[in-house]
Amino acid sequence: MSESIAVKRVNSNLAVAFLVLGAVLSGLIFADRWTDVSISFPPVWYRSRNFHVLIAVGLYLASWVAFRSAKSTSVCNDATRRVFGSVRFFTRKSCGLCDEALLVLAEFADRLPDVEQIDIDEHPEHFERYSECIPVVEIDGNVRFRGHVNRLLLQRLIDAEVQQQVARMVSEQSDTNGLNEAGQGG
Repeated sequence: MSESIAVKRVNSNLAVAFLVLGAVLSGLIFADRWTDVSISFPPVWYRSRNFHVLIAVGLYLASWVAFRSAKSTSVCNDATRRVFGSVRFFTRKSCGLCDEALLVLAEFADRLPDVEQIDIDEHPEHFERYSECIPVVEIDGNVRFRGHVNRLLLQRLIDAEVQQQVARMVSEQSDTNGLNEAGQGG
């Protein structure tokens, strides 16, 4: 497991623990001050009653900070990160479907590399291949869409690629850690 994923998990667990402790303390404060419920608190509870609210607020703030840390140390949390290496868009002039498809691709511009637009009317080899099914979107050398670009499917392709990249990074990190540990054991 990579160090940043381990840190993220620790921060998440700390955040949950702080949140639970804050909620328990808030419940006890409420039960002590605003209900007729008879709870036997230790004597120290009554000597430091004014301090309880401050501790509860501190626990909630600590939880918030830990949650933010867990979120910011994510391996692939960079929303502007490009996922694929190349996107080629085969189009032609006066193509309404092509205009719609280009708008869909533009919605994912922060996750996709610059889209290379190729007019099939200017390239005979592409005209023969795609004249009946434009627009065509090719991502990293594989044709992914013909005639229509489905937003949901594009989002799923991006999510799947991100998951594969994370899995590769974790695998590489664990392989590296395994080699380091094997080298240290000798």
